[in-house]
Amino acid sequence: MAVDIRAAVEQAAADVAPSICGLTEVLGLDTVPLATLLSLANATGWSAEKIANCLRDILKIELAPSKIWDIHRSWSELQWISGLNLDEIMEMDSGMLKILHKLNVTVSSRKPLRLTPKPVSVKHAELWYFSGPNPALFVNYTSAVRRAIRNYLTAHEDDNEVGRITQLERVVMEQLGPDAALVICKALEVWFEFVVLHINELPFAKKLIDSKELVASLRMFTARFRQFWEERFGMMDCADRILQVCSDGRRAMPISSTGAATKIFVSLMLKDRLKVLEIRRQAWRQECGFVQYSLDAIPPDRQECPICQERYGNVDDTGVVDVPIFVVACCGNLFGLRCLRTWYMQPHGAACPICRWRPTDHFIDMLYAVEEDNEGVVGNPEHDSEGESDPELDAVQRQAEEEIFTRMRADLLLDE
Repeated sequence: MAVDIRAAVEQAAADVAPSICGLTEVLGLDTVPLATLLSLANATGWSAEKIANCLRDILKIELAPSKIWDIHRSWSELQWISGLNLDEIMEMDSGMLKILHKLNVTVSSRKPLRLTPKPVSVKHAELWYFSGPNPALFVNYTSAVRRAIRNYLTAHEDDNEVGRITQLERVVMEQLGPDAALVICKALEVWFEFVVLHINELPFAKKLIDSKELVASLRMFTARFRQFWEERFGMMDCADRILQVCSDGRRAMPISSTGAATKIFVSLMLKDRLKVLEIRRQAWRQECGFVQYSLDAIPPDRQECPICQERYGNVDDTGVVDVPIFVVACCGNLFGLRCLRTWYMQPHGAACPICRWRPTDHFIDMLYAVEEDNEGVVGNPEHDSEGESDPELDAVQRQAEEEIFTRMRADLLLDE
C-alpha cells in the first residue's frame, strides 16, 4: 500500500517539479521528497514532527523536524527572491494539491509551517503503559521524580503552589524549549483555576477522586493543552486511539512525537496535582474532625442517627437537644453528638461505627470539647450551591458517562 502511494505521489510531484527544480540542490533534497515536504508544510497545518513521520512512512526518508522547518522557511524566502510569475505559482499550487490528494490529506486553513516556532525534538519513551510501571517519559522525568514533586507540593504551606510549575518540572521543560514551556504553563493555569472553583463547591467530606467533574477535567484540560499546542506548532502527531497489547498483557500507547510525549507530561502533572490536593484536603478534614449541623438542615433521608436509630433533635431530661454532627475526618456520615461520644467510650467503640476509621486523640479531644447545644451550628455542607442544575440525562448517556468515569478513576488510582 505504501509503495502504491509513493508511486502516486511521484506522479503528482511532476507538476511541482518545474517550479522547484532549481532549488533541489540548494535545499538538499530530490524533487519528489521536496515537493511532498513543501506541500505538507504549506497547506495542511501539520507540525514539523507530523510531516517528518509522514515522509518517513511514505518515502522512507529520515528528516529531523527542525530540518523540515528550515527547508520550508528557506523555500519561502527563495520563492520570493526567484519571483515566480502567476502561471508558475498556480501550476505549483495545483501540483501540491494533487500530492495532498494522493496522500489523502485535507487542505487546512491553519498557518503554514514557516509561521510556527522552530520545533525542538526531545528524546522520549516510545510506549506509555496504562497500568503498572512506566519508563522515564523524558530524561529527568521518572516515577521517582514525580513522587518527589508530589511530596514537595504536599508539604508546601502555600496552597497556590499546586498551581505553579516546580523546579523539577522546569528542568524537563527546559529540554522542550521556551515556546513549549509557555503552552504547558498556560494549560496548568487554566486547569488550576477550574479546580479551585469546583473544589469550593464540593461537600467537605467528598473525595476529589469521587468527583466526576474533577476526574473528567484531567481529560478535558489535556485536550485543551493539545489545542494550545496545535495553535502554536501545528497539528500534533498523536496516536490517541492506537493501542498495543504488549507481551506482558498490558495495554500501551505508542508515542510518536515530542508533542505527544509532552501531552502525556501535562496529563501526569494534572493527575499528580489532583492527588496532592486530595492529600491536603484530607489533612484539613483530619484537623477539622467534624462539623455541627442545624436541625433544619438535615436531609430528609438522614433524619435518624445510625447508632441509636432515633430522630435527631430529641431533648434529654436536662433539656439538652441531641444535635447531629457531620464527621468529615473519615466517611462523612451524620451521627448524634451524644451517641458518638457514648460509642467511643464502649469497648467495641475503637473505630467509626460505619467505616471503621480509628479516631485520633485530636479528634476525641474535639468531640468531647464541643458544647451540647443547638446554637451557632452551620447548615448542610452537602447542599448544592445555588444555580441551575444539570439537565436530565437519558439512561444510555448516564451509563456511558458512568463507564467513562469508572475507567478514568481506575486509571488515576493505578497511575504511579
